[in-house]
Amino acid sequence: MLLLFSISLFLSAQLLFIIQPLFGKMVLPLLGGSPAVWNTCMAFFQALLLLGYAYTHYTTKWLGIGRQFFLHLILLFSVLFFLPVKVTAEWAVASGSQPVWHLIKMLTILVGLPFFVVSTSAPLLQKWFAGTAHGRAQDPYFLYSASNAGSLVGLLGYLFAGEPYFSLAQLSWIWSGSFGLLMVLVILCGLVMRRTYRNPAVPDGEKGKGIISPLISKGTSPSITIKLKWLLWSFCPSSLMLGVTSFITTDIAAVPLFWVIPLTLYLLSFIIVFARRPIIRLDQVIGIQPFLLLPLSCLFLWNLSGEGLWVLPLHFLTFFIIALVCHGQLAESRPSTAYLTEFYLWMAVGGVLGGVFNAFVAPLVFQQMTEYALVLALAAFLHPRQTPSPQNNKTRWLAYLFIGLLGIALLYLVIGKVVLLYNQPGLSLVISVFLSLICYRFIPRPVLFGLAVTSLLLANLLYSPQGMKVLFTERNFFGLLQVKSDGAYYYFFHGTTVHGGQSVDPKRNKDAVPYYSPSGPVGQVFKPLSPKKPASRVAIIGLGAGGLASYASPGQSWTFYEIDPTVVRIATNQNFFTFLKDCPAHWNVVLGDARLTLAKAPDYYYDLIVLDAFNSDAVPIHLINREALKIYLRKLAPGGILVFNICNRFLELGPVLGNLAYDAGMVGRAQFHSVSTEEQNRYYGDTYWVIMARKAEDLDMVSDQERWLTLSPQLEMGIWNDNYSNILSAFIWPEWDFLKKIGLQRKNPVPTGKKNRPFPL
Repeated sequence: MLLLFSISLFLSAQLLFIIQPLFGKMVLPLLGGSPAVWNTCMAFFQALLLLGYAYTHYTTKWLGIGRQFFLHLILLFSVLFFLPVKVTAEWAVASGSQPVWHLIKMLTILVGLPFFVVSTSAPLLQKWFAGTAHGRAQDPYFLYSASNAGSLVGLLGYLFAGEPYFSLAQLSWIWSGSFGLLMVLVILCGLVMRRTYRNPAVPDGEKGKGIISPLISKGTSPSITIKLKWLLWSFCPSSLMLGVTSFITTDIAAVPLFWVIPLTLYLLSFIIVFARRPIIRLDQVIGIQPFLLLPLSCLFLWNLSGEGLWVLPLHFLTFFIIALVCHGQLAESRPSTAYLTEFYLWMAVGGVLGGVFNAFVAPLVFQQMTEYALVLALAAFLHPRQTPSPQNNKTRWLAYLFIGLLGIALLYLVIGKVVLLYNQPGLSLVISVFLSLICYRFIPRPVLFGLAVTSLLLANLLYSPQGMKVLFTERNFFGLLQVKSDGAYYYFFHGTTVHGGQSVDPKRNKDAVPYYSPSGPVGQVFKPLSPKKPASRVAIIGLGAGGLASYASPGQSWTFYEIDPTVVRIATNQNFFTFLKDCPAHWNVVLGDARLTLAKAPDYYYDLIVLDAFNSDAVPIHLINREALKIYLRKLAPGGILVFNICNRFLELGPVLGNLAYDAGMVGRAQFHSVSTEEQNRYYGDTYWVIMARKAEDLDMVSDQERWLTLSPQLEMGIWNDNYSNILSAFIWPEWDFLKKIGLQRKNPVPTGKKNRPFPL
């Protein structure tokens, strides 16, 4: 009996957490590759999880176990009408419509019932098991670990075995077949339960192996206070999981890999704390939590929380420890089986509120992405009081050692990579340590500790290290958009990244900075275009501040493809940018995702197509894959050129485009342009561009041929498409100064392979 219930829970949890990234990836190309797609999906899935838990709680209470079993049979067979799950191009979001509500409509119709039915399995099967005569039925919460272990296996299986080797359609069919197996197992569980069912009695206080909650041992009814604590302990990790995910995907890439890592840590925390013998004790992680929260808070203080890949482990580790603390307190306060479904219902409510807060409330309430820092502060308020003990002292000294080593590492990285407080990084570190010590003194008093951490986390809202004045701020489905000025230039920011700038000086307002230097790749492409093709037609994917329009000439026709209406408002606001106003060519803007709107343009129409689209610092993956390239080629005129801006901090995309060119039978060139001192003085920065054409002679018109290096494929990375993209293979891993001394760091930054990656600033 125990094996049957464990396998059923394990499989249901696998299906529950495979369908989430699977469906998210299906809809991602239809919604512009925005990081908000995953947050919206997660909020929806958490809401359905709440409905599933509510269904279990109230049908058990109102219908009795016999009628509930037959109702569940009807729901199981109803799911078959919605399988296999698939998304077609007809579901693409229309221009001007609200992407969030369109996505929720898709989720409800296409995957709502299958997910809802599978989501009921965890509380339902545990409730059924608690009603059997099995010897471990009094405390069935250990089955929750089996359920979360299944979730973890499902996520990692999708990431490492499913996505790399199967198409989305194949994975959908595999999921459908597995659901059929789950139906059989659930029916068997129901039959076993009906044969051996007894009303769950309140436990007699005998403790089995492992940690038993006082509410279980005493059979105590949970009070409203403990229910509100369940709510907060569930809300905090749920919100943090989405906050960490958004933080990562904004600058790197909105792909399942970075959806899965925080979700994996989230599930792992449940597995650990609900195990019969937890491998990590709650008092240990409680002692460690402040020593992770405080360094991360200091990074937020100096706006260094996203400064390179080296910071990511600290974000992940802090989130994991907070999840262990919150979920550990949930596990230690779990009630007897008489209140099992109510316990899971309150947990689900907290999880839903966390998802709703991040996906829907925060974008409306906060002009900046403040929710991540706020919930980190909430974790400080939820830090439990600890009674001093010898074990606590040992943990404290271990934590001191850890924070000391971490501080040394951060000092090395800060001095080497970032200039703070007017070129005094040492002073920044001293201030951070001093503030951390003050905060540490408040740890025994959670309210004061929470207020201290909140002040650190939110201080960066009042501090602008660039010395810039914010002139415009708006947040929407596609991210945080701002216009800032340092007195000399106006800058357009998307997230943490500059997407264009223009000089305040009327004599220099034709100069588009920082990526469009006349002597750089863009200038080399556009300079010969007008003399050779005076009536050329140009497509620009990604409007930004409109800086590329400074290269337009009379007689040309320019079309900008932009998914975000707010970007269009910024680029056409002459108080900020005048590139479009001063554009001598005929121009227009087409709203919508470029893959969908460009597909409607006449075939073989454009002489030049430029991809200059970004989500903050990330190039949308669905715009640089096989399906996207097919669209570009169909719209590119004979002899035309494709141009790609792939300058970013985290991914080396040259080999990705090299593989696409090889796959399509095209030729390609790449150039990493390192600016001169004169260009730096004019606010230009290093850039990295790729050009591609059908024939080598089509690229002869590009000036400075010797600066363009052959774009070579690296076929071991695979050909990226809608069903496959290997982000790990494209990572620009950090290079440390000591590698230079031992001869392992590259000497010449050229865009021709893994060993010689460019590092554009």
